[in-house]
Amino acid sequence: MLDWLRSKFRRRPAPATVLPMAPPPAPPAPEPEDLLAAMLGDAVALIPDGPDVLDVEARIRAEIEAGQLAIPPMPAGAARMLELVGRPTVDLNALVAAVHWEPGLVARILGVANSPAFRGTAQKVHDDLRGAMIALGLRMVGEIAAGMATRSLFQVESRSAFELFPDLWKAAHHETMVVAFGASALANGRNLPRPDRVFLRAVLAGAARTMALRALAGQILDGRCKTPPPLEAIAAAVDVVHREVAAVAAKRGALPAVLTQSDSSDSELEIAAVDLVATLVELRRAPGRASAIARAKRQIAALGIQPSWLRVILRECDEAEQRVAVMLGEHA
Repeated sequence: MLDWLRSKFRRRPAPATVLPMAPPPAPPAPEPEDLLAAMLGDAVALIPDGPDVLDVEARIRAEIEAGQLAIPPMPAGAARMLELVGRPTVDLNALVAAVHWEPGLVARILGVANSPAFRGTAQKVHDDLRGAMIALGLRMVGEIAAGMATRSLFQVESRSAFELFPDLWKAAHHETMVVAFGASALANGRNLPRPDRVFLRAVLAGAARTMALRALAGQILDGRCKTPPPLEAIAAAVDVVHREVAAVAAKRGALPAVLTQSDSSDSELEIAAVDLVATLVELRRAPGRASAIARAKRQIAALGIQPSWLRVILRECDEAEQRVAVMLGEHA
């Protein structure tokens, strides 16, 4: 009897807990350089900067240290137009009136609004300024106007200097505008406070390419550089050193107020956005450059973006290519 009672009230062992099957470990995220290689084609070997590139970099830095760098003033009209369209209460009538008096700018705005890069498959033709501005949006109108206003930063005063490397002079302006549009789109997509300010930062950084080319051209023309370096070496050196030139130009030149009104954290993010887009454009032009890939990794970390964003940036730059060609009058 006692044994029967014990059997009834004895504490039964709890049933074994069945643990859910652990999910398989997630595959490691691709390294930025792997994704970049996939975007730019087949995997590429890293290419270090050669001695010709380092020599050109040193020559341009010597001009900076000697204080011989020619720094043109930033056109006030560029910042003024961006500031105007950036106001929350911008008056479209006032903007149309301001632009109307610049026939060259009107032609560029109409050209971009009717370009395949903007219209796509749309059949509507914009033949009036107001309709084109509404279709493009005020931010893009401001950027087109600012890009036109900064043309003087990319002009070459000397014919002999221009003839040393004409393709590089032209590419500096074109690539700068592509980077500026791409960086502004990135800033807008990442909700940075002032995409217009990012656009202007990109123009300043790109104008530094022309300043660097001027510095090298001066050394060639006055005989300090006896043998002109290969064009590929010049382009690669300018890709690296133009950032230093831009920093010097910012310190020595009078910056527009729009660039001096941001706090340090905003400035760092804006500069990183410009730098990342410029680096991606550089890598598309010269795949595998080791210094550019290392730079891209730092900028991705600074902005805290996923590598998938790089595809978005390059797509924006592809669309900007045609826009810039129309804006600069590079084709009919």
